[in-house]
Amino acid sequence: MNNDFLSISYECLSSIGNSFELESMMSEVVVAFYQKTKAVFVGFYDDKDSPTPMICTGKDIEYKIDVSSNECFLIKIKNSYLIILPLRTGYLKFIYDKNSDIENIYKMVCNFKRKINFALSACFGVKELERLNDELELRVKKSVEKIREHEKMLVLQSKNAIMGEMLEMIAHQWRQPLTAIGMISNNMLLKMILHEDEAVDKRLLGLELDDINKHVRYLSDTIDDFRNFFKDMPFFQIN
Repeated sequence: MNNDFLSISYECLSSIGNSFELESMMSEVVVAFYQKTKAVFVGFYDDKDSPTPMICTGKDIEYKIDVSSNECFLIKIKNSYLIILPLRTGYLKFIYDKNSDIENIYKMVCNFKRKINFALSACFGVKELERLNDELELRVKKSVEKIREHEKMLVLQSKNAIMGEMLEMIAHQWRQPLTAIGMISNNMLLKMILHEDEAVDKRLLGLELDDINKHVRYLSDTIDDFRNFFKDMPFFQIN
């Protein structure tokens, strides 16, 4: 193998594995082989059953070929040569005219199979890693949402529990003054019934109304006390 062909081989080798994105990486490989080896056509088929190349350059020749074999092979078609390089996934197709140094090109292409397969594996590995990362991000997002929903539920339960306790305490504080107000009003009503023909004792009526007002103020102050106690709590606000 002469120095010129060694240089071509090095240029083609240098084009392999320069990207972890499949289409970008194989585009560089196809163009490099097409230009450096003076091919008529170079195409990458991402599936062995695909009749259409994923990436190609040059002029193709319609010819039905069997790519089920895993070995690189060479076919002569009239005045052209066709090289098929089966890969980890899909295959590479090369077409050269009769004046090409087909023997050296064929050996070079076959020797690069392992290198290209490694590059393809890296591309698929990165793609799979990206897929796993996307799935992980989605799972983390869903887990965070569940945790936040659970936190909201716990806060709501805490609010309800505190509200229940507060109502119990208010009821306890209100029970005595409400009872007193009821007793005063009943006494006033009873006196009015028993002494309906007598003049109203304004002084006594005023004292009883003052007692009712005192109890009403106590009830109001109790509400304010509870409001001030709970309004500064971070998860419980009373409007």
